[in-house]
Amino acid sequence: GHFEPTPLGKILHIALKALGGTCFFCAIPPIAFLLSQRAKCTMGPYRWLLLAITVSGASKDIMISLCISPYTLVPHISFWADGLLVYLHPRAILYCLAVVLALMYLWLTSILIAFTYRLYRLIEMSRK
Repeated sequence: GHFEPTPLGKILHIALKALGGTCFFCAIPPIAFLLSQRAKCTMGPYRWLLLAITVSGASKDIMISLCISPYTLVPHISFWADGLLVYLHPRAILYCLAVVLALMYLWLTSILIAFTYRLYRLIEMSRK
């Protein structure tokens, strides 16, 4: 059948697309800084962890908001999508969700590694 979202669903859908675009544009300055020579001198290898967090988080948000672009079907645990991938292949959304899950894993793992690295450096500095 034909899907017709509720007015609230339409508002949430537009907000999701706007937030995805905003996330992308907000991630550009930190990525540019982390790739700069200044970050290389001041941050050392720690910048690669921060870059992994920034790029994987922005990629995940872009894939969800623009490529998948779901409408939630509350109270059901499902969604209807009209993102860019819908026009490529019927299963493209499922493949994209698998990539999103991998990016979420990378993002969370990078945050934990960065926190552990920073904590180690703080403990090391306090002993001197």
